[in-house]
Amino acid sequence: MYRVLFQHNANLYAANGAGVVLAEKGQFDISKDLFTQVQEAASGNVFVQMPDVWINLAHVHFAQGNFALAVKMYQNCLRKFYHNTDSQVLLYLARTHYEAEQWQDCKKTLLRAIHLAPSNYTLRFDTGVALQKFSASTLQKTKRTVDEVRATVAELKNAVRLFSLLSAASNLHVHGFDEKKIETHVGYCKHLLEAAKVHCEAAEREDQQNKQRIELARQVTLAEENRRKAEEQRKYQLERRKQEDELKQVMQQEQHLERIKEQWKSSTPASKRKDRPQNEDDEGGHGERRRKKGGKRRKRDKKSHYEYEEAEAEMDDQEEMDDVDRNRNDEESYDQTNDHDDQAENNPQDLLAAAGLEDSDAEDDTVVPSSNASRRRQALSESDEDEPLQRQGSEGEDGENVAADDDE
Repeated sequence: MYRVLFQHNANLYAANGAGVVLAEKGQFDISKDLFTQVQEAASGNVFVQMPDVWINLAHVHFAQGNFALAVKMYQNCLRKFYHNTDSQVLLYLARTHYEAEQWQDCKKTLLRAIHLAPSNYTLRFDTGVALQKFSASTLQKTKRTVDEVRATVAELKNAVRLFSLLSAASNLHVHGFDEKKIETHVGYCKHLLEAAKVHCEAAEREDQQNKQRIELARQVTLAEENRRKAEEQRKYQLERRKQEDELKQVMQQEQHLERIKEQWKSSTPASKRKDRPQNEDDEGGHGERRRKKGGKRRKRDKKSHYEYEEAEAEMDDQEEMDDVDRNRNDEESYDQTNDHDDQAENNPQDLLAAAGLEDSDAEDDTVVPSSNASRRRQALSESDEDEPLQRQGSEGEDGENVAADDDE
């Protein structure tokens, strides 16, 4: 092979064979590089179809544990060269899923292969082993649902049926199967089936308990939701009642205000009618005064501004004279009282009278003071009589001046 490559370095088949030899010796990196170079060279030539390079490269990825890349290479090879109809490549793909513990994908791939090659018992045996492995791995889980357990029971029943069909085949040895080995698989699947039933019952009880807990939690949540809605409804009703009460109070206040306005409107004309006669009487009582004042006003309007100023000056002089007379009278009355006290103290006649004696000469002397006292009393009375008249005159002039100012 190496000689062929030395002589014909462009020989793709020789390079592919050299890669296979290196892969068998465990030199996966070198073989992978060779397969990659051959794949690129074959892809660039439309006349060369080498699906073996794709399969060999997928085998190298599988050997290195790159199951995802291996699955991708197998699928690309099936689609590009075999149109997804090669049972052998499907078997390679199912093996990759099995090693990756992708049990459902493995089962589907094997079923596709059985559909393409129904007489291939190897595919059936591999399908039974895959179902057995799937069931065992499911039952070994610490947490599993009742649906998984039910699926496990169903898959175990299918595995038992497949192994039973293989053990009943007449040409079993032709396909390379050992009858004892198949019976071992059948017994193991039955044992798993019995254990699966127990697990299924336990899973169903647990599922029932979970459903009850979920239902209880749902009821609690529903009750809490109903309570919350009832509380919101109660708050809404209270708020609505409060708003209605406030609105009712406002309406009552407005109605009360309207009634007060109506009463005020109805009572205003009557009060006006009642007050009208009184106003007329008041106007009648003051009419004469107004006429008098009006006459005086008309007279004053005829006077000149000069006469008005003279009248004010005379009124001021009269007030000053009245003040002087008043002060003088007060001083005279004060002096008179003082003189009377002095006379009472210095008069010996009073002393004689107190002793029960009389003096004839003193009587003649007392006549003169009494006459003087009578004169003073008369002067005081005349000044008191003149003073009110003067005040009335000044008040009349002041009123006339005020009225004149109002008319102006």
